[in-house]
Amino acid sequence: MELSIGIYTNNSEKWIGKVLKRLYPYLLGNTELIIFDDMSTDETVPILVSTIGRDFLEEEKYKFYINTSKKGLEETIKNINKVKTTDKLLIISQNINKRQLEKKVRDLLNDKN
Repeated sequence: MELSIGIYTNNSEKWIGKVLKRLYPYLLGNTELIIFDDMSTDETVPILVSTIGRDFLEEEKYKFYINTSKKGLEETIKNINKVKTTDKLLIISQNINKRQLEKKVRDLLNDKN
């Protein structure tokens, strides 16, 4: 894998479907997707599953977790770091726009460190 993209979600039903669709072009290659949901009480989880599909969730490079207790962003980022399998990690916001996403991925992939 070349890149891991981590997403923290919490009651993000308004944005998460759009964010996942923006990610599709990056997921075709050697990109790992890691999603941690922090006990959403809205429709975030059903939207995640319906947007990316059950088959998608069964692929090894895609990881989806639901926290069993509230962890918050900082603890969830630590957990994303524990399960990632690449050296390059991009943590994105649950409501990132297309331009921001493209810039972050481009910057990270061009970083030689």
